[in-house]
Amino acid sequence: MKTRAILGAAGGVALGLLLFGFVGTASAANHGGVSSGEANFSAPDQLTWHDILPGVIPAPRGWTVTVNTYGNYLDIHSDGREIATNGVELFRYPLESFTDIDPSRGNYTLRQFARNYYRIFREDRAAGYGDAYIFTADPIVQVQFGGLKGIRFGFTGRLNGEVFDRYVNYVAFDSEYVYLIATTHDKGSEGIFGFDRLADLRTFEPYLLRLVGSLTLGR
Repeated sequence: MKTRAILGAAGGVALGLLLFGFVGTASAANHGGVSSGEANFSAPDQLTWHDILPGVIPAPRGWTVTVNTYGNYLDIHSDGREIATNGVELFRYPLESFTDIDPSRGNYTLRQFARNYYRIFREDRAAGYGDAYIFTADPIVQVQFGGLKGIRFGFTGRLNGEVFDRYVNYVAFDSEYVYLIATTHDKGSEGIFGFDRLADLRTFEPYLLRLVGSLTLGR
């Protein structure tokens, strides 16, 4: 079974955990230990896009990026066409929620976080789809996350030769919090979360990189 379905069955799990978290996945349960993000996620600390957006939001020509009603998602439109519903997610969690992010180890601990993410999602997809699903991890890249040092990571999954899902994630931390930004194209959630079209996500990815770097967070 796919991670999204497993987490959904667990009851009311936020999209932040669907993109980043490993709570309730089959593979996490099999490992028995605590993985990245598998800790106290009862509620994220309240932080909205309004709090950290720059004055100008990078976007392709003709695209409009707006903050949703609740403040934790970006919606994206172009000439009246809805490109991404709840398209880019923002969450902030207390640092102590992540048992394996060690601030003293800096960028290395974030890279380990991403490697754990890859391991769990790879195992989860293999358990659900077998050899029909090909998991390809993105390189883990250090990026500017506002005024903080963070990383970008993600993956693309092909099912029976066609792209089935793509996830793009950013994570950084300071002395108090872990900050998460994520987006997706997922055929299992079209019209609900993320980008309906893979091409639109690909087009927006370099703009999202610029946006994450220009956030007012940590400045």
